[in-house]
Amino acid sequence: MQQPELGKKINEARKTHGWSQEDLALEAKINVRSIQRIETGEVAPRLSTLKILSDLLEVDLLEKESQEATLWLMLMHLSSMFPVVIIPLIIWMWKKGDDSRIESHGPDVINFQISMMLYLMGGSLLMFVGVGLIIMPLFGLWIFFITLINTIKVAVGQSYRYPLSLHLIKL
Repeated sequence: MQQPELGKKINEARKTHGWSQEDLALEAKINVRSIQRIETGEVAPRLSTLKILSDLLEVDLLEKESQEATLWLMLMHLSSMFPVVIIPLIIWMWKKGDDSRIESHGPDVINFQISMMLYLMGGSLLMFVGVGLIIMPLFGLWIFFITLINTIKVAVGQSYRYPLSLHLIKL
């Protein structure tokens, strides 16, 4: 849900409960000015603030954010198909504060991509011996299918796994 619709929904829910902005701010333990700015659409609240307001006002303010986060997760995992670390790194750095799933999946995807780049570099050296001619296409297919399987698992909310991934980046 985008501003100002989100602000209107919070305003309506607050009024339904019979609370003033000061009452909501006191209950949520946030600044009254923040409530005012959220309700008028001046700012988009943080995910943690949305969770608090959702609980207090007994309305679902997180539905669209969850769907949007799933879309970003799928894009981040799907980017593993190409050994370009910059794509998931940008998504992770930009969106990790929006959803805890993005924050936790980011290092896994980045570690997988770094690992695959290292393995592909090693495989390219084996091209000179001739073994790389067999290994490289098989390795490319393996990366493709692991990425596709993990992207589908993330889309349906299942756990995923990246085998052969070095754990270089940790939370």
